[in-house]
Amino acid sequence: MLRVRQWTSDLFGLLFPNLCNACGRSLFRHEQLICLKCLYDLPFTDYHQYADNRVAKQLWGRLPLHAAMAMLYFKKGAKVQNLIHNLKYNGRTDVGVLLGNMLGEKLKTAALYQDIDLVIPVPLHRKKHKSRGYNQSTFIAEGIATQMGIGISEDHLIRNTSTESQTKKAGITVTKI
Repeated sequence: MLRVRQWTSDLFGLLFPNLCNACGRSLFRHEQLICLKCLYDLPFTDYHQYADNRVAKQLWGRLPLHAAMAMLYFKKGAKVQNLIHNLKYNGRTDVGVLLGNMLGEKLKTAALYQDIDLVIPVPLHRKKHKSRGYNQSTFIAEGIATQMGIGISEDHLIRNTSTESQTKKAGITVTKI
């Protein structure tokens, strides 16, 4: 019986391959969402360990904050962009939860983030939410909250202004120093 299930699963995988959300290659049986090579190669920042990281410095003086960080470096056309694209535009909300789980694991061991008691996802404007059907940051927040054992609330922030898509803005490339 077990062999029949395995053959059926293998045949299904042949007809409808489960692909890595970062590189697009077929996943092996034990891999989920991101292949092991891509997981190994993800460009982590380790900013969660330092109060004076590059992200925090960009926000200093603009708003009161205790800490700020980014988990991954972003490079146009690279694996991180593929992950974010699959989350935002291809309905792969499970990628958001996975990224949130990864971030939550890092934050729960970082001294700067020990006082967090609530995760608040950045809201979308109602028009954007209606067209996309979901808020991608909610799924990242769910993963963070799960790993840190804290609550999540979508009732604390409201976006009243519809802003231009970030994809149409000129960005800066952050490189590891």
